[in-house]
Amino acid sequence: MVARMRRSISATPEGLERLEKIRSMSSKTAETIAGLAEVSRSLVQNFFGGKPIAVENFQKLCNVFELDWREIAGLQNEAPIERRKRAVFVINGSLDKLNATQVAKIQAMVQTLQNLTGDASLVVVDIEEGSIRLILEGSEDGIERLQQLFEEGALVDVLEIPVVEVSETSGIAVEPEEDYLKALLVEIIKSQGAVGASLTGAYLRSANLSGANLIGANLSGADLSSANLSHANFSGADLSGANLSHANLSFTQIDGTTVIDGKWRLIWEIVNQPEQGRHLSGADLSGADLSGADLQVADLNGAKLRWAILSGAKLRWAILSDADLIGADLIGADLSGANLSGANLSGARLRSANLSGANVRHTCFGQGLGLLKTEKLDLSQRGAIFDDALGDRSPTFSPSPFRR
Repeated sequence: MVARMRRSISATPEGLERLEKIRSMSSKTAETIAGLAEVSRSLVQNFFGGKPIAVENFQKLCNVFELDWREIAGLQNEAPIERRKRAVFVINGSLDKLNATQVAKIQAMVQTLQNLTGDASLVVVDIEEGSIRLILEGSEDGIERLQQLFEEGALVDVLEIPVVEVSETSGIAVEPEEDYLKALLVEIIKSQGAVGASLTGAYLRSANLSGANLIGANLSGADLSSANLSHANFSGADLSGANLSHANLSFTQIDGTTVIDGKWRLIWEIVNQPEQGRHLSGADLSGADLSGADLQVADLNGAKLRWAILSGAKLRWAILSDADLIGADLIGADLSGANLSGANLSGARLRSANLSGANVRHTCFGQGLGLLKTEKLDLSQRGAIFDDALGDRSPTFSPSPFRR
């Protein structure tokens, strides 16, 4: 009998050294890492402290830095540690050709089955044509639990779709290297488009959706973190609650799109002009998570970015004149060459931010949180306004209109 999957693992000393190096280069805070991995801040601290954590969480945290979790845990040379099984899962209905809405629905069904069986490794590895027959793969316990639920009559339907059959099937079962449903969904969106599709809660993390047609699609709650959305068309789409952190939004068309992030209602009225970059002038993006987003050359003139998370964001040559960046997280952000004239950065966190060549005339930095004294002096000499006395601020500058 092959050993069952271990419950918890920790990074080796070599793995910790590699993690710390990459973390330092990325300038990601513990809060940002926790958000990307969907774990607690304390768990992130345990992870970087070399303490054992659950395998699933260990994998999530390694994925944030695009690292092989086996190498970080020193398990790359170990033999497979889990025996897996397959089952045929038949639901009511038939299909000739899958569309994006159907695949997103199947993704949601699998999530429900994972919760019911307690097997987070349960995945779809194939979909057979005709009657809707899903080939599921999971741990021994997960597949056995699935069959048991069906035989006991506790699995009559999933998301109101009747379940017809659950039976174990033969076939080589191994841990999948690629998410079959995500890959299938991306392929369909790219080839067929997804105009008006219902993609609520769809898992599209790190997906390449460059140039995709998603006009009017319902992407509420979808995970689009780290996705390539350049040149995609989201006009009229619903992105309420969608995760767009680290997404590439270069030349993305989002005319009339509604974005709701938690309690923040964000209405983007964007006119796409590729030759000039993204136009988000006057947009209300207060509290939005745009950490790591590619917004180079974006027109954010007068935009409301109060308390927005822009850590590690690419804002090179962006137009941020008169923007409200009060309390924003700009740790590690690239603001080189950006126009920040008249912007308000009071309370913004600026540790490791690149402000070289930026236009900071009449820019209010408040206390300049995270900036070194030499950086403050340099910015002050370039026209920036600070609340604390630097001794060399020019008396010709007008008081900050934002200063209380």
